[in-house]
Amino acid sequence: MAELKNLVIDEVSFVNAGANPFAYITLCKRKEGKNIPTEKQGQQNFSELTAELSKLTTTLREQIEKAEDVEWLKVASKYELLGQDAKKLAPMLKKAKAEAPEVYELAIQTLDSALEAVNKSQLFEEIGKTGTNSALSSSAQIEKFAAELRAKDSTLSYRKSIDAAFLAHPELKF
Repeated sequence: MAELKNLVIDEVSFVNAGANPFAYITLCKRKEGKNIPTEKQGQQNFSELTAELSKLTTTLREQIEKAEDVEWLKVASKYELLGQDAKKLAPMLKKAKAEAPEVYELAIQTLDSALEAVNKSQLFEEIGKTGTNSALSSSAQIEKFAAELRAKDSTLSYRKSIDAAFLAHPELKF
């Protein structure tokens, strides 16, 4: 058998029949018969595969889009305390992040600053955290202390006894 030296192969083609009928070298074999798809069948199979992959890609993109929307809704819901509707704010933030990142960063900084100011202001702090209405219990306690003062000093008027009770117990507020 002859040995080939310094052989450079530019192209390898797989064909049903070679162009040189006298060639002795076989690089590839193909079984002839019914199971071998024709060129038309191969194109049809390729078209079907491409269509299926296209559908799959579209479905995956939709799922990714939905997951991103959920994440953006979480970000936007943080600012509902400021009176912002999360469903309206989320798409705006998403668009700003994609189209103008510097505008997005400025918007987030502004919203965070406003949220921090609202949280520090205690504007939305719960009244009666202990489960009782502290204003009523303070009032009842002041009334009790004022009655005790009037019992000790009969000349003390109602208003003066209330004033004296407040001065004696400044921690009690209306």
